[in-house]
Amino acid sequence: MLPCSSQENSLFNVLACYAKLAPDVSYCQGMNFFAGMILIGVDFDEVVAFAILVQLMSDQGGFRNMYTNSLQMLYSLADEV
Repeated sequence: MLPCSSQENSLFNVLACYAKLAPDVSYCQGMNFFAGMILIGVDFDEVVAFAILVQLMSDQGGFRNMYTNSLQMLYSLADEV
């Protein structure tokens, strides 16, 4: 198995921390793209990326609803395309 890069470790750390913070959401497939873009935007600063992810996944940010209730909102968005 190949060793993980520090950027992959950063992505894992941010997503693992969010999964512990929000066990009702935990980790859903596709969140890695979301968190990865945040990490790129903040030059892989895990603390800042985690804070931004938490805000975007909050009720104010609205993205949390895409990943709860068996992904119903995400599927409804896909149906509209």
